[in-house]
This record gives sequence, C-alpha cells and structure tokens, in this order.
Amino acid sequence: MLVSLLGFFQGSTFRPEEISEQTAPRLSYLPSTEPFMPLKSRKFMDDPDCFFVGSSNSGIILCGRHPSTYFVCSPLADRWVRLPPPNDKTCGAMNVAVAFSYEEIQDTVSDTVRGRYRVVRANLRSTSEIAHDTLLIETYSSETGVWEESVLRGCIPFLVIPRWPGTVLRGIFYWVAYQSTIVAYDPDGSHNRVWLIELPPTTGVQNVVLGESSSDGLLQCGIDDNIGSSLGLKVLRLQKNLHGYGCTAMVSGLEWTVLYAFRYDWQVDQYPRLIAFYPLDPRFLLIRFGLVIAWFNVAEGFLYTPIVYYGNILSGFEFHLFPLFLPLPWPAALP
Repeated sequence: MLVSLLGFFQGSTFRPEEISEQTAPRLSYLPSTEPFMPLKSRKFMDDPDCFFVGSSNSGIILCGRHPSTYFVCSPLADRWVRLPPPNDKTCGAMNVAVAFSYEEIQDTVSDTVRGRYRVVRANLRSTSEIAHDTLLIETYSSETGVWEESVLRGCIPFLVIPRWPGTVLRGIFYWVAYQSTIVAYDPDGSHNRVWLIELPPTTGVQNVVLGESSSDGLLQCGIDDNIGSSLGLKVLRLQKNLHGYGCTAMVSGLEWTVLYAFRYDWQVDQYPRLIAFYPLDPRFLLIRFGLVIAWFNVAEGFLYTPIVYYGNILSGFEFHLFPLFLPLPWPAALP
C-alpha cells in the first residue's frame, strides 16, 4: 500500500554545541523496509556543515546548518548543490526558520521538463527590530541564483517558532508560530503579506503536522488533543481555500472543521510525536512513540504494524525525523 516510503532522515535544528549528546551524528539516514533502498551516496551528509534536513515530497531535500549553509540534494541520484550564503550575515542560528519547495515545470522553449526550487529563510530576530507584525525573509530561487530580501506583514503581531521545520503545500509556505498560530506565505500571490491562521487550543503547539485533503486540496492539520493524562489526536480541515480568506484579519479557529478526533486507546509508553501525513493519501499519518514509528489510519483509528527501519533514533525534541518518499512519478529533472 504505502510503498513509496524509503526511509527517514534524522537531523537536528540545533547546533552541535547545543546538543547534550556530543557523539550524535550530524545527519543520518534510516532506511525502511518499504522497500529497502540505500542511498546511492552519503557524501553530502559528510560535510561538517550538514546538520539538519528539511524534506519535501519530491525526493529532493534541503539540508545544511543554520544560519548560512544550505545544500539542495537528490539523495538517490547522488547529486547536490551548495547554495551561496544568504545576504544577511547578522542573523544567528537561534533566530532562523527555513522552508523549501521543489516542483517540475514544462519549459515551453525547449519543450522539456525541468526542476526548480525555492528556499525561504526567515530572520526572526528582525521581527522585534522592525515591527512585531513583520517578518524579514530572504528567498533563494534556482531561477535567479541569488537571495532576494522581502518584508512580510501580518495583520497582528506574531512570532514564528525558531528553527522549526516549515511545510510547503502547492507552493505555499507554512510555519508554526507561538500562540497556536500558523503563518502562511504565498510567494506568487500574497503581495508580501502573510495569513495568520488560528489553531484550536492545544497543549502541543509544536506537535503540529500539515497536509492537504485529497478530495479538495484544502489545508489539513493534525494536532495534539490532550486532556489531563489522556492523550489524543485531532485532524482538522480548513473550510475554504487559503486564498478565500483575506490577509487583513486573522483566520479564526472556528474556520476549522474537525474530521477526526479520538483518544489513543492503546498503551502509550512514550509521548507521541506526529511526523507527517502521507502525501498521496492524508488519511494516513506517521506517528512516533519513542523508538517505534507506525502508520496510523486517522479515518479508522487503526495503528498499523510498526515500520522496520535500520539505524538508531535519537531522543529529544531537538531531533527530527523527515520521511523520504519515492516520488510518483520520479522527477525528470534534478537540481
């Protein structure tokens, strides 16, 4: 069924000196048995500056080390490129949020398919220095080959959670912010403004995963739903397309429709961490319980047999797992 999952990259959003386990690898890959497929090369992971990874559903990934070293890689094809450093040299590693998108487009001149990508790097320190309702970003595009600065504005003050991985869906960049808020930015159509989307109250503001509904492409969100010692999960769907809302007012939490809500009715020894929705079918969600990773069918409340993977999962919220999916179809053009 879910045969396109090749494995997991494990990286940290923290610098090496901030991690208690100093022997931890900078970046590691845990192949799974669905099916087992080792990387053709691990050279890009051997760079001393390669410490975090931000994945995409295309099989092309962003990795590197904050605040200024970034690589775009095709792990299975053994190809990677190191991006030039961003223009802003004042932003420290503690004040960065990055998101990455990759897509294939038809070149009308050569009548061929080629890939293009974007990296959006937010300087969170500048939020307080410019205005609390703004966000200074730099965008690198493979089309231009340079970093370009922009100032994004929200309808009210907001603060993106630093170094937390961003999500890109249909070209729109999403970050989780404090105060149970999602920040959304469309580089092609928001005119340097961001949407601020209110989430229902939750005890797990950082345990949030985003996807899109397969039936209508609407934004879908999985969040913790914990009551006392009872652990649970809610899956929500926004009622309208993001462009159906204005940027001049916060999108109310009442705009979310609850698709599924349930309590974990099995023994949970470790606090559950949401990893990602399956990109081809958002009814399936990857969840981690300690060292166990499993697919969870949110429509039926059914937990599948744990995924077998090769390697060691590191504990601590500073470490993140990013699934590597085999694209369907495989990208014809690589960066």
